[in-house]
Amino acid sequence: MKSRFLSLFGCALLVAASVVVSPGVSAAPGASRIEGETAVQIGGTVSSVNLATRTVMIADAQGAISSVQVGQDVPNLDRLANGTRVTASTMRGVTLTILAKGALAANNTPVAEVVRADDRSGVITLKDAQGGQLVVRVREPLMAAGIAAGTRVAVEFAALTAAAH
Repeated sequence: MKSRFLSLFGCALLVAASVVVSPGVSAAPGASRIEGETAVQIGGTVSSVNLATRTVMIADAQGAISSVQVGQDVPNLDRLANGTRVTASTMRGVTLTILAKGALAANNTPVAEVVRADDRSGVITLKDAQGGQLVVRVREPLMAAGIAAGTRVAVEFAALTAAAH
């Protein structure tokens, strides 16, 4: 009786552990796509403003153009003139894809290394090839479970969504 109870208890623990360890995604290379977001700042000069869509086009110092959707909480958007220097804080969607050891990311997608993954807070800290850090808050904290420091991930950024500034 005691051994049957232990056997059933052990099976229950294995089932529970598999549910906790793999919340809809495995940590297998290439199989995991983890959705999250990161805070970014964009600075440059306004190249155009679309009042109907509340979209501001910002040119940075290198001439790259970023499209920023501005929230209703930003006043006086109609007064924002082309050539005005601006800084915008925004959240940007990020998709992380775990890469197999030695694998390259498709289409020149940036690659970073996991420094730390915290499944309680849902925060994954990455380090890029130049040593810069990127903090990603994943949509589902358990998605960070089982991702070890040193894991390489492809980093894909979504279009920008702006906050007030």
